Amino acid sequence: VTAKKMVKTFGLATLEIIAETPERLQEVEGIGPQKAEKITQALVEQKQIRRMMVFLRGVGITPALATKIYHRYGEKAAEVIKANPYRLADDLFGVGFKTADHIAGLLGRKDPAADERVRAGVLYYLRKYTDEGHVYVPLGEFVPEVSKELEAPADVTRQVIAALVEEKELYLETDRLYLSFFYWCERKVGEKILSLVKTGPTAQAIRFTD
Repeated sequence: VTAKKMVKTFGLATLEIIAETPERLQEVEGIGPQKAEKITQALVEQKQIRRMMVFLRGVGITPALATKIYHRYGEKAAEVIKANPYRLADDLFGVGFKTADHIAGLLGRKDPAADERVRAGVLYYLRKYTDEGHVYVPLGEFVPEVSKELEAPADVTRQVIAALVEEKELYLETDRLYLSFFYWCERKVGEKILSLVKTGPTAQAIRFTD
C-alpha cells in the first residue's frame, strides 16, 4: 500500500527521490519521519545486497551460499572474503576448505604456502581425522601428509601448527595432535573413568557432565 502511494505521488522519480531526497517521502500520506528513514535504509541495504551478490557470484559462490555469507557478515561480506576467503571454512557450517580454496584461487591467491591457506588446511584435515573416529593424530605422520596435500613446505605446516597450539585451537601432547575440544573431552572422560575405578563397584553411574 505504501509503495503504491509513493508511486502515485512521485511516479517514475520514486527511487530517485528515496535515494537523493528521502525527506520528501513525508509528502506521501501516512509516511512520517521514522517511516521515511526505514524506507530509505531498506533501499540502501537492498543496493548493498545486490552489489555483494554480484561480487559473490563472480567468484563462483552459489546463491544459497551467498545468502548464508550475507547473514554471517552483513554488508562487510565482500570485504571479509577479499581479505581472507579461508574464513568461510572456519565461520560457516557446510563450507569446507576446498570450497574456500577454490574461491581464493578465483580471487588470485595462488600461493600454496600462504599462512591463512595452510591454517585452514591443517584444521580441515585434522577435522577429517576426527570425523573418521580418531581423537588425535600423530604429529610425525600428520605434517608430511598434510604438507603433501596442500603442496606446502613441511616447515610452514609446522609453524602454522605451532601458532594454532599457541592460540589454543589445537593441543599438542608429546607427539599427539588434537583439536582442543577433543583433547579436553578425552581428558574429562579419563578422569571420570579413573574416579569410577577408585570408588569401586558400588558407584552407580558415570556422569560425563558436571
